[in-house]
Amino acid sequence: MDKRIYITIILIAAFTLYQIYATYQAIQAGNLAGLMSPIMYLGIIGLVINQLMISNLNSKWMRKFTLPQVINFSISLLMLLMFLFTITLIFNIVYGILFSGIFSALLLYSAYTSYQQTKAIKNQYGIK
Repeated sequence: MDKRIYITIILIAAFTLYQIYATYQAIQAGNLAGLMSPIMYLGIIGLVINQLMISNLNSKWMRKFTLPQVINFSISLLMLLMFLFTITLIFNIVYGILFSGIFSALLLYSAYTSYQQTKAIKNQYGIK
């Protein structure tokens, strides 16, 4: 694998520890709005995983799976992420958190464009 992937994994692991701590603090404070950041972080991890899968289809590790398996998993993951980002967008609008709401909308748009890209790949190869 490329060295950038290892750096990405290390950064994700470090930030994951921070998000676990932030989740703990939000739960201790009883603050539901404080859970928006960790929930959006899970979605960002999903987007990173999806992008790594799609961009590394020719890697040795990804060749363990068939193309229909990868594409169908990617579509399922992206549909779940679009639902998650829609929920966080609604909560951010309800709580009046403007910056986080804009970020949720951008993540929702990113998930939707990734979904469209994956659907195009699925149609291009005639996968059912």
